[in-house]
Amino acid sequence: MGFSLSTIKNLAKEKLGSLWKSGGVHVISGSFLNKFVAFFGSIAIVHLLSKGNYGGIRYVENLYNFFFLVAGMGISNAVLRFVVLEEDIKEKRSVYSFMARTAVIFNLALVVIGLLINSIYPHEAEFKSFGYLLYFMLLMLPAQYFVDNSLTLERAMLDNRRFAYLNLGYAVTVILGKVIGAWRGNLMVYVILGVAIQMCFAIYLGLSNHRKYFTGVKAGPVDLAKKKRIITYSLQYMVTNGMWALFMLLDVYLMGRIMNSPEAVADYNVAFTWPANISIICQAVAMFINPYFIKNENDRAWVRKNFRLMYGINFLAVLAVSVVMIVLAKPLIFINGGPKYYNAIPLMRIIVIGSLINNGLRYMIANCLAAMGKIRVNMAVSIVGVVSLTVLDLILIPRFHEYGPAYAGIIVHSIMALIMFIAFNKEYHIIGGHGVEPLPTEEKDD
Repeated sequence: MGFSLSTIKNLAKEKLGSLWKSGGVHVISGSFLNKFVAFFGSIAIVHLLSKGNYGGIRYVENLYNFFFLVAGMGISNAVLRFVVLEEDIKEKRSVYSFMARTAVIFNLALVVIGLLINSIYPHEAEFKSFGYLLYFMLLMLPAQYFVDNSLTLERAMLDNRRFAYLNLGYAVTVILGKVIGAWRGNLMVYVILGVAIQMCFAIYLGLSNHRKYFTGVKAGPVDLAKKKRIITYSLQYMVTNGMWALFMLLDVYLMGRIMNSPEAVADYNVAFTWPANISIICQAVAMFINPYFIKNENDRAWVRKNFRLMYGINFLAVLAVSVVMIVLAKPLIFINGGPKYYNAIPLMRIIVIGSLINNGLRYMIANCLAAMGKIRVNMAVSIVGVVSLTVLDLILIPRFHEYGPAYAGIIVHSIMALIMFIAFNKEYHIIGGHGVEPLPTEEKDD
């Protein structure tokens, strides 16, 4: 049965109109703009800072990110799921208040621990002069995490347009602060502006969201069983995200320890910048679809149909972008870092292959599993991945230097993608599945 051109046009208009009304266009385009601003802001920072200062501040930010991995016990990941699942506004307020309060208390304790650790941590000689910046950077951790919680609440309330505008404004302001600090050539200004911006946004979003969603709504007690489910899910998600974030953090950390070269760290970060931003495609789509996968998680037929469509489109888009990056590696490196980073062109092409495997084959499976409460699969695979990556980095970095993590990434991403696809297909029968099969309710918060 064929379709006329007018029929196809009308269908396209109908789908785009529905996407516009739901705020999907705003979320997806906003996410692209957000990453676009952050990416080109990072390019400006590379050009404004010397190679040594850039490697130094990236080293400090890398250490800060180790602490941010455990920030809030991962509760921001639970905000989306547990607020969406509640139907009553009072219950939404109750679970959100519990999660936000728990995260703040935990993060204040984490800052104290971080300050103590930094005071005794033996920084390598080449990086020792940058270590003091971590004291100040840690002060923004509670505020930054509260901003994450507040923006996630927007998504959980399905207020997609408001989320898109606030998220873009936040990203632009953060990157402008970094650019101003880099332009001044003063890393202390760079850090202090970041702290001030995070605190201002935390206060604004806290007050604004209360007026928008919870005026006149009093938070009630959350029963112990629900608290346990929230904390369990949060911790599992935290471990999973932590394991995944360790991929990049371990690469930089181990290069710093083994090679002791800020220049090598800078080369790797510049080569990694373009491939890392391939994830913009996946994240933009995932940001919009996650609430709907949560709402329909018990309908296998719905999950199967929409996952197949999403997975196929995402892979083709990621493949196309990856090919372009490999072909245009030299001009992209010129834009990103200038001629002084031309030695990183072959490295970038290798990293692109790993990014294709990760973003084209693994990301959407992990995202859907996490959204629908199947976080244990992600956690197990991520732990295996990080252990494998650590072993391979220790073997390959001494031999291949900054190319070692790139080779290790290709191997580990391939293994993780294969394991996750097998697990997802076993649960949802993506290959050959059909019919409507409701998911058992007892698996809801696995």
